[in-house]
Amino acid sequence: MWLQQDGAPPHFHRAVRAYLDATFENKWIRRGAENPWPPRSTDLTPLDYFLWGYVKEKVYVTPFHNLNELEERITTVCRSVTPELLRRVRRSFLMLAN
Repeated sequence: MWLQQDGAPPHFHRAVRAYLDATFENKWIRRGAENPWPPRSTDLTPLDYFLWGYVKEKVYVTPFHNLNELEERITTVCRSVTPELLRRVRRSFLMLAN
């Protein structure tokens, strides 16, 4: 798996880069790297138009009482995202693009 980093200043902080190097072992795309950001790369991804809204909708359906509960909800919702759900999202995304 590769992570494509957008190069925004907060995402390029030394601590963030150290974490990503440890987590992805040079399998992340970033500015100034061996694997640069692809030319004419679109900014719209399924994460932008689907996942963040999906997670937010599920997490905030009822108020949470503390940060542990919020973290549990986020984790549960992210784990509920199945390969089949992502395939349907991809199909929908491709249909919109045509």
